[in-house]
Amino acid sequence: MKWAKREDCHKFSESAEHLAGKSELADYFRTHDFDVRFEQWLAEIKQRPDLLITKGALKIAIEYQCSDISQLVIRQRTSGYKRLGLRVCWVPGRRLRAKERSYCIWNKFSQRYRETLGLFELRGGRLIFRTWEWCDVFQFDSLRKEADLLQREVSRGHRQWRAIISELYQQRRVLSGIPWECHVPRLTSKNLRSPSWLMNLDILLQLEKSSMTITEITSELRLNNWDDYALLSREVNQQCYVSHVLKVWLLYGIVECSGGIYYLKSSPRWFPDTLSKIQALTGWLDRFH
Repeated sequence: MKWAKREDCHKFSESAEHLAGKSELADYFRTHDFDVRFEQWLAEIKQRPDLLITKGALKIAIEYQCSDISQLVIRQRTSGYKRLGLRVCWVPGRRLRAKERSYCIWNKFSQRYRETLGLFELRGGRLIFRTWEWCDVFQFDSLRKEADLLQREVSRGHRQWRAIISELYQQRRVLSGIPWECHVPRLTSKNLRSPSWLMNLDILLQLEKSSMTITEITSELRLNNWDDYALLSREVNQQCYVSHVLKVWLLYGIVECSGGIYYLKSSPRWFPDTLSKIQALTGWLDRFH
């Protein structure tokens, strides 16, 4: 376990994974012409990054995290580095990634890099950026499986769905009968606690009301469907998600866009129950082949 870092105590316990990871990262950055310093004490903020790498004016604090850590501590350390004008890169260790639930890792360590969201991982001596993983295609078996799963979730009466069930009831609709459009695209990397169909439904309901920009859609989303991220604002997280959904829907002709304003090309079909929804699946898929 790695103990708190102090100015007057340079000795602290480190795991073998942590030591090896720092060494691998140092070698990797040196091959990319960075100057690398280990555990350099930054007196102004009383912090010591695992690595401090520099190339010209570019300075980056690297934290290779192998032990449990809270979102609060991640934010505090990151804020300290940024006060010094440093960029920050958090890299969760292999054992930590295996130990924690997937969405917890994404929530703690997701970062923005070159206009995309993802997390950094050390693999085979290389630092890679793992972006969000999506399924963007309409497949009969996976869609039917998800419809059946949704029906089971509704039958259990989970409190997470009560608000949306009530809203749809006022519209004489049922949650199990949401349009097939809500099931694609789908996140497969388990970044979020809530299922993709719920997020997509929220976007669809906004577009049913009126045409909107991505910013306008984002501002109307249900906040309780979205987790807080340690290193990203909720708005950045939401905008990235909405942008990808609309890109896929635009590709399939579900929405159209003019001057940055998105609108539904036609009214999606709602269903009275799961059975009628599944019966209509083959015909609905024929539209995209």
